[in-house]
Amino acid sequence: MDRLGLIFDQLDRAADELLARNNICDRLALILIDNAVELIVHETCKTAIMFDRPSWMGPPKYSLQQRSNALSQDLEKKITFLQSIGKINSDVASFIKGAHELRNSSFHAGLKNEEILHAVCCQFFSVASEIFAKLGTGLSFTRIVSDREAIGDRFFNYLEHTCQHTRPTGIPERTEIASHLKSRIFKEHTNLQKALSKQLQNDILRIEKDLIFIEKNSPVFLNRQKIIEEAQFFYEIERRKKKLPLPHTPEYPAAYQNMISEARANWRPKFTSIPFASWKMKAELLASESNALKSLEKFLNFRREIKQIAEAMSEMSFELDGWIQNQIDIARGK
Repeated sequence: MDRLGLIFDQLDRAADELLARNNICDRLALILIDNAVELIVHETCKTAIMFDRPSWMGPPKYSLQQRSNALSQDLEKKITFLQSIGKINSDVASFIKGAHELRNSSFHAGLKNEEILHAVCCQFFSVASEIFAKLGTGLSFTRIVSDREAIGDRFFNYLEHTCQHTRPTGIPERTEIASHLKSRIFKEHTNLQKALSKQLQNDILRIEKDLIFIEKNSPVFLNRQKIIEEAQFFYEIERRKKKLPLPHTPEYPAAYQNMISEARANWRPKFTSIPFASWKMKAELLASESNALKSLEKFLNFRREIKQIAEAMSEMSFELDGWIQNQIDIARGK
Protein backbone atom coordinates (compact mmCIF):
# COMPACT_ATOMS: atom_id res chain seq x y z
CA MET A 1 0.00 0.00 0.00
CA ASP A 2 2.88 2.39 0.71
CA ARG A 3 4.09 2.09 -2.90
CA LEU A 4 0.58 2.73 -4.14
CA GLY A 5 0.37 5.81 -1.94
CA LEU A 6 3.76 7.08 -3.11
CA ILE A 7 2.80 6.78 -6.79
CA PHE A 8 -0.56 8.46 -6.14
CA ASP A 9 1.09 11.22 -4.11
CA GLN A 10 3.59 12.08 -6.86
CA LEU A 11 1.07 12.04 -9.69
CA ASP A 12 -1.48 14.01 -7.68
CA ARG A 13 1.17 16.62 -6.87
CA ALA A 14 2.20 16.68 -10.52
CA ALA A 15 -1.41 17.51 -11.44
CA ASP A 16 -1.26 20.51 -9.09
CA GLU A 17 1.91 21.73 -10.80
CA LEU A 18 0.47 21.27 -14.30
CA LEU A 19 -2.64 23.24 -13.41
CA ALA A 20 -0.43 26.15 -12.29
CA ARG A 21 0.79 26.55 -15.91
CA ASN A 22 4.19 27.91 -15.01
CA ASN A 23 7.62 26.96 -16.39
CA ILE A 24 9.02 26.11 -12.97
CA CYS A 25 5.90 24.12 -12.11
CA ASP A 26 6.09 22.21 -15.40
CA ARG A 27 9.67 21.27 -14.57
CA LEU A 28 8.61 20.01 -11.14
CA ALA A 29 5.71 18.11 -12.70
CA LEU A 30 8.08 16.37 -15.11
CA ILE A 31 10.31 15.26 -12.24
CA LEU A 32 7.33 13.96 -10.22
CA ILE A 33 5.80 12.07 -13.15
CA ASP A 34 9.14 10.57 -14.12
CA ASN A 35 9.73 9.41 -10.53
CA ALA A 36 6.28 7.81 -10.40
CA VAL A 37 6.87 6.01 -13.70
CA GLU A 38 10.28 4.79 -12.51
CA LEU A 39 8.65 3.35 -9.39
CA ILE A 40 5.92 1.60 -11.38
CA VAL A 41 8.49 0.17 -13.79
CA HIS A 42 10.84 -0.91 -10.98
CA GLU A 43 8.13 -2.66 -8.97
CA THR A 44 6.75 -4.42 -12.06
CA CYS A 45 10.19 -5.66 -13.11
CA LYS A 46 11.05 -6.81 -9.59
CA THR A 47 7.78 -8.75 -9.29
CA ALA A 48 8.19 -10.36 -12.71
CA ILE A 49 11.66 -11.65 -11.82
CA MET A 50 10.60 -12.72 -8.34
CA PHE A 51 7.97 -15.04 -9.79
CA ASP A 52 10.29 -16.30 -12.54
CA ARG A 53 12.43 -18.83 -10.70
CA PRO A 54 13.23 -22.53 -11.13
CA SER A 55 10.43 -24.76 -9.84
CA TRP A 56 8.61 -27.99 -10.50
CA MET A 57 6.98 -26.11 -13.40
CA GLY A 58 10.31 -25.77 -15.19
CA PRO A 59 13.26 -23.39 -15.63
CA PRO A 60 12.89 -19.58 -15.67
CA LYS A 61 11.32 -18.29 -18.89
CA TYR A 62 13.35 -15.06 -19.00
CA SER A 63 16.85 -15.04 -20.48
CA LEU A 64 19.95 -13.87 -18.61
CA GLN A 65 19.90 -10.65 -20.65
CA GLN A 66 16.24 -10.05 -19.81
CA ARG A 67 16.90 -10.64 -16.11
CA SER A 68 19.90 -8.33 -16.25
CA ASN A 69 17.80 -5.60 -17.87
CA ALA A 70 14.97 -6.04 -15.36
CA LEU A 71 17.27 -5.77 -12.34
CA SER A 72 19.37 -2.95 -13.77
CA GLN A 73 19.45 0.55 -12.28
CA ASP A 74 19.03 1.89 -15.83
CA LEU A 75 15.43 2.88 -16.59
CA GLU A 76 15.89 2.33 -20.34
CA LYS A 77 16.97 -1.28 -19.77
CA LYS A 78 13.98 -1.90 -17.50
CA ILE A 79 11.67 -0.44 -20.16
CA THR A 80 13.31 -2.70 -22.75
CA PHE A 81 12.59 -5.70 -20.52
CA LEU A 82 8.92 -4.78 -20.07
CA GLN A 83 8.60 -4.27 -23.81
CA SER A 84 10.24 -7.63 -24.51
CA ILE A 85 7.69 -9.47 -22.32
CA GLY A 86 4.72 -7.60 -23.77
CA LYS A 87 3.88 -5.45 -20.75
CA ILE A 88 4.16 -2.21 -22.72
CA ASN A 89 4.18 -1.53 -26.47
CA SER A 90 6.94 0.10 -28.49
CA ASP A 91 5.24 3.50 -28.68
CA VAL A 92 4.85 3.76 -24.90
CA ALA A 93 8.40 2.47 -24.40
CA SER A 94 9.95 5.06 -26.74
CA PHE A 95 7.87 7.88 -25.24
CA ILE A 96 8.89 7.06 -21.66
CA LYS A 97 12.55 6.91 -22.69
CA GLY A 98 12.23 10.26 -24.47
CA ALA A 99 10.42 11.95 -21.57
CA HIS A 100 13.03 10.57 -19.16
CA GLU A 101 15.78 12.04 -21.36
CA LEU A 102 14.07 15.45 -21.23
CA ARG A 103 13.64 15.11 -17.49
CA ASN A 104 17.39 14.58 -17.06
CA SER A 105 18.35 17.61 -19.14
CA SER A 106 15.67 19.81 -17.56
CA PHE A 107 16.60 18.72 -14.02
CA HIS A 108 20.37 18.99 -14.34
CA ALA A 109 20.50 22.09 -16.55
CA GLY A 110 17.81 24.15 -14.81
CA LEU A 111 15.22 25.78 -17.01
CA LYS A 112 15.61 24.06 -20.34
CA ASN A 113 13.06 22.94 -22.93
CA GLU A 114 10.53 25.18 -21.19
CA GLU A 115 8.65 25.83 -24.45
CA ILE A 116 7.63 22.18 -24.74
CA LEU A 117 7.58 20.99 -21.13
CA HIS A 118 3.88 21.59 -20.49
CA ALA A 119 2.75 19.63 -23.53
CA VAL A 120 5.23 16.82 -22.82
CA CYS A 121 4.17 16.67 -19.17
CA CYS A 122 0.46 16.43 -20.00
CA GLN A 123 1.12 13.52 -22.35
CA PHE A 124 3.52 11.91 -19.86
CA PHE A 125 0.92 12.23 -17.10
CA SER A 126 -1.58 10.39 -19.28
CA VAL A 127 0.97 7.66 -20.06
CA ALA A 128 1.86 7.32 -16.37
CA SER A 129 -1.81 6.94 -15.42
CA GLU A 130 -2.36 4.34 -18.12
CA ILE A 131 0.64 2.17 -17.24
CA PHE A 132 -0.30 2.43 -13.57
CA ALA A 133 -3.78 1.14 -14.41
CA LYS A 134 -2.24 -1.71 -16.40
CA LEU A 135 0.87 -2.59 -14.38
CA GLY A 136 0.05 -1.33 -10.91
CA THR A 137 2.89 -1.64 -8.41
CA GLY A 138 3.85 -5.23 -8.98
CA LEU A 139 2.07 -7.24 -6.30
CA SER A 140 -1.67 -6.87 -5.77
CA PHE A 141 -2.84 -5.12 -2.61
CA THR A 142 -5.62 -6.68 -0.58
CA ARG A 143 -5.27 -5.33 2.94
CA ILE A 144 -6.59 -2.06 4.21
CA VAL A 145 -4.09 0.36 5.71
CA SER A 146 -5.54 3.17 7.77
CA ASP A 147 -2.26 4.81 8.78
CA ARG A 148 -2.24 8.30 7.27
CA GLU A 149 1.49 8.67 7.84
CA ALA A 150 2.28 5.35 6.12
CA ILE A 151 0.46 6.13 2.88
CA GLY A 152 0.56 9.93 2.77
CA ASP A 153 -2.10 12.58 3.24
CA ARG A 154 -3.14 12.77 -0.39
CA PHE A 155 -3.84 9.09 -0.85
CA PHE A 156 -5.37 8.79 2.62
CA ASN A 157 -7.78 11.63 1.84
CA TYR A 158 -8.60 10.08 -1.52
CA LEU A 159 -9.35 6.70 0.10
CA GLU A 160 -11.38 8.33 2.85
CA HIS A 161 -13.52 10.03 0.21
CA THR A 162 -13.89 7.07 -2.17
CA CYS A 163 -13.84 3.93 -0.04
CA GLN A 164 -17.47 4.32 0.97
CA HIS A 165 -18.32 4.04 -2.74
CA THR A 166 -15.98 1.22 -3.72
CA ARG A 167 -15.48 -2.53 -3.36
CA PRO A 168 -15.61 -4.31 0.04
CA THR A 169 -11.82 -4.48 0.55
CA GLY A 170 -11.76 -0.72 0.88
CA ILE A 171 -9.14 -0.34 -1.87
CA PRO A 172 -10.25 1.15 -5.21
CA GLU A 173 -9.35 -0.63 -8.42
CA ARG A 174 -6.21 0.69 -10.12
CA THR A 175 -8.35 1.73 -13.07
CA GLU A 176 -10.49 3.85 -10.73
CA ILE A 177 -7.43 5.56 -9.28
CA ALA A 178 -5.96 6.17 -12.74
CA SER A 179 -9.26 7.57 -13.97
CA HIS A 180 -9.38 9.94 -11.01
CA LEU A 181 -5.84 11.15 -11.65
CA LYS A 182 -6.46 11.73 -15.37
CA SER A 183 -9.64 13.65 -14.57
CA ARG A 184 -7.59 16.19 -12.63
CA ILE A 185 -5.98 17.52 -15.81
CA PHE A 186 -8.84 16.72 -18.16
CA LYS A 187 -9.19 20.38 -19.20
CA GLU A 188 -5.48 20.78 -19.94
CA HIS A 189 -5.86 20.46 -23.72
CA THR A 190 -2.42 20.42 -25.31
CA ASN A 191 -1.25 19.39 -28.74
CA LEU A 192 2.14 17.79 -28.25
CA GLN A 193 2.87 17.48 -31.96
CA LYS A 194 2.30 21.20 -32.60
CA ALA A 195 4.41 22.20 -29.60
CA LEU A 196 7.31 20.00 -30.72
CA SER A 197 6.99 21.21 -34.32
CA LYS A 198 7.10 24.85 -33.23
CA GLN A 199 10.16 24.22 -31.06
CA LEU A 200 12.05 22.59 -33.92
CA GLN A 201 11.19 25.49 -36.21
CA ASN A 202 12.54 27.88 -33.59
CA ASP A 203 15.72 25.80 -33.25
CA ILE A 204 16.27 25.94 -37.01
CA LEU A 205 15.54 29.68 -37.11
CA ARG A 206 18.13 30.24 -34.39
CA ILE A 207 20.80 28.46 -36.45
CA GLU A 208 19.85 30.55 -39.48
CA LYS A 209 20.03 33.80 -37.49
CA ASP A 210 23.47 32.91 -36.13
CA LEU A 211 24.73 32.20 -39.64
CA ILE A 212 23.37 35.49 -41.01
CA PHE A 213 24.87 37.41 -38.06
CA ILE A 214 28.32 35.93 -38.76
CA GLU A 215 28.02 36.62 -42.51
CA LYS A 216 27.20 40.28 -41.90
CA ASN A 217 29.61 41.03 -39.07
CA SER A 218 32.73 38.89 -39.50
CA PRO A 219 35.85 41.08 -39.76
CA VAL A 220 37.28 38.58 -42.26
CA PHE A 221 35.29 37.84 -45.40
CA LEU A 222 34.06 34.27 -45.37
CA ASN A 223 31.49 32.79 -47.68
CA ARG A 224 28.63 30.78 -46.22
CA GLN A 225 30.26 27.39 -46.79
CA LYS A 226 33.48 28.51 -45.14
CA ILE A 227 31.60 29.85 -42.12
CA ILE A 228 29.77 26.56 -41.69
CA GLU A 229 32.97 24.54 -41.97
CA GLU A 230 35.01 26.82 -39.68
CA ALA A 231 32.26 26.84 -37.04
CA GLN A 232 32.33 23.05 -36.93
CA PHE A 233 36.14 22.97 -36.94
CA PHE A 234 36.50 25.21 -33.90
CA TYR A 235 33.63 23.38 -32.20
CA GLU A 236 35.67 20.21 -32.67
CA ILE A 237 38.84 21.92 -31.42
CA GLU A 238 37.12 23.07 -28.22
CA ARG A 239 36.18 19.46 -27.47
CA ARG A 240 39.65 18.14 -28.26
CA LYS A 241 41.26 20.74 -26.00
CA LYS A 242 39.85 18.93 -22.99
CA LYS A 243 42.37 16.12 -23.55
CA LEU A 244 45.39 18.45 -23.72
CA PRO A 245 47.72 19.38 -20.84
CA LEU A 246 46.47 22.22 -18.70
CA PRO A 247 46.83 25.71 -20.26
CA HIS A 248 49.82 27.77 -19.09
CA THR A 249 51.91 24.62 -18.66
CA PRO A 250 55.11 24.25 -20.74
CA GLU A 251 53.65 21.32 -22.68
CA TYR A 252 50.46 23.09 -23.73
CA PRO A 253 51.56 25.29 -26.73
CA ALA A 254 53.20 22.44 -28.64
CA ALA A 255 50.35 20.04 -27.84
CA TYR A 256 47.82 22.63 -29.03
CA GLN A 257 49.65 23.25 -32.32
CA ASN A 258 49.98 19.52 -32.96
CA MET A 259 46.25 19.08 -32.34
CA ILE A 260 45.40 21.91 -34.78
CA SER A 261 47.70 20.47 -37.45
CA GLU A 262 46.30 16.96 -37.06
CA ALA A 263 42.71 18.23 -37.17
CA ARG A 264 43.34 20.35 -40.28
CA ALA A 265 44.84 17.32 -42.03
CA ASN A 266 42.38 14.61 -41.02
CA TRP A 267 39.13 16.08 -39.67
CA ARG A 268 36.16 16.53 -42.02
CA PRO A 269 33.03 18.59 -41.29
CA LYS A 270 29.65 16.92 -41.08
CA PHE A 271 28.02 19.81 -42.96
CA THR A 272 29.33 21.86 -45.88
CA SER A 273 25.92 23.47 -46.25
CA ILE A 274 22.84 23.56 -44.05
CA PRO A 275 19.62 22.19 -45.60
CA PHE A 276 17.33 24.82 -44.06
CA ALA A 277 14.48 24.26 -46.55
CA SER A 278 14.24 20.49 -45.98
CA TRP A 279 14.70 20.90 -42.23
CA LYS A 280 11.87 23.42 -42.03
CA MET A 281 9.59 21.13 -44.02
CA LYS A 282 10.44 18.20 -41.77
CA ALA A 283 9.74 20.29 -38.67
CA GLU A 284 6.39 21.45 -40.06
CA LEU A 285 5.36 17.88 -40.89
CA LEU A 286 5.81 16.88 -37.26
CA ALA A 287 2.73 18.95 -36.40
CA SER A 288 0.58 16.54 -38.43
CA GLU A 289 2.02 13.34 -36.90
CA SER A 290 -0.98 11.20 -35.99
CA ASN A 291 0.68 9.42 -33.06
CA ALA A 292 1.52 11.74 -30.18
CA LEU A 293 3.77 9.15 -28.54
CA LYS A 294 5.88 8.74 -31.68
CA SER A 295 6.18 12.50 -32.14
CA LEU A 296 8.51 12.86 -29.15
CA GLU A 297 10.91 10.23 -30.51
CA LYS A 298 10.94 11.97 -33.91
CA PHE A 299 11.53 15.32 -32.22
CA LEU A 300 14.48 14.04 -30.19
CA ASN A 301 16.02 12.27 -33.18
CA PHE A 302 15.79 15.48 -35.22
CA ARG A 303 17.35 17.46 -32.39
CA ARG A 304 20.25 15.02 -32.21
CA GLU A 305 20.73 15.44 -35.96
CA ILE A 306 21.07 19.22 -35.73
CA LYS A 307 22.61 19.48 -32.23
CA GLN A 308 26.27 19.73 -33.26
CA ILE A 309 25.84 22.32 -36.00
CA ALA A 310 23.44 24.32 -33.81
CA GLU A 311 25.97 24.47 -30.97
CA ALA A 312 28.83 25.19 -33.36
CA MET A 313 27.04 28.14 -34.97
CA SER A 314 25.91 29.43 -31.57
CA GLU A 315 29.44 29.35 -30.18
CA MET A 316 30.91 31.10 -33.23
CA SER A 317 28.18 33.76 -33.10
CA PHE A 318 28.78 34.27 -29.38
CA GLU A 319 32.52 34.66 -29.86
CA LEU A 320 32.02 37.14 -32.70
CA ASP A 321 29.56 39.17 -30.65
CA GLY A 322 32.07 39.29 -27.80
CA TRP A 323 34.79 40.48 -30.17
CA ILE A 324 32.47 43.22 -31.54
CA GLN A 325 31.62 44.43 -28.04
CA ASN A 326 35.32 44.52 -27.18
CA GLN A 327 36.06 46.62 -30.29
CA ILE A 328 33.30 49.04 -29.29
CA ASP A 329 34.79 49.36 -25.80
CA ILE A 330 38.25 50.03 -27.30
CA ALA A 331 36.80 52.71 -29.58
CA ARG A 332 35.18 54.36 -26.57
CA GLY A 333 38.51 54.38 -24.74
CA LYS A 334 37.52 51.82 -22.13
